Amino acid sequence: VTVIRAVSEYWQNSHQHQLVIIEHLLTMGVVKIPAILQFIFNQAINFRSAWLWELLQTCMDVWLIQLNEAMKLANRAIKLHLSEDVKAQSQAQLEALEKEKIETFSNVVSSFARAFLDQTNDDSNAATVSEARFRQFVRSYITDLRVAQNAIEHNFGATPVADDLISSSFDQSHPFFSILQSAFTLN
Repeated sequence: VTVIRAVSEYWQNSHQHQLVIIEHLLTMGVVKIPAILQFIFNQAINFRSAWLWELLQTCMDVWLIQLNEAMKLANRAIKLHLSEDVKAQSQAQLEALEKEKIETFSNVVSSFARAFLDQTNDDSNAATVSEARFRQFVRSYITDLRVAQNAIEHNFGATPVADDLISSSFDQSHPFFSILQSAFTLN
């Protein structure tokens, strides 16, 4: 997050420079997607700010390409007639990548929900924009969100867990829950 914050401070008057540099840092592996998400959602997030929305989408797209490529390689190694040790390592790598995908999408949904609740208290127009951005996010990443569906539904469940990513106030009455449920039930 420190690297991203430094880029943001240096190029504070040029969001395009920030976007390009952060994307390159992600591509090179200097920064990871959780740090970028933390940076985005720890800003007094306002999704009326188009550049933060563009940063989120761009970085999610780059990260998904990298992740899917790594998953393909792990699957290919499992299917090849290699030693059992190599297959076991590839299987473990594939499971770790799948877990990363689920956790990342679950964290994004949780972060959107937190930002929405914060904005609902402060500014109903900002909350409306946040909800619209969330709908757009769901439409863009529905296939990947379905992979993370169980973890996301757990986070929006009525039963609070002490170390849950989101508080017990995120229940089935939360507007984002209905957006997700609609998306998950579409064929």
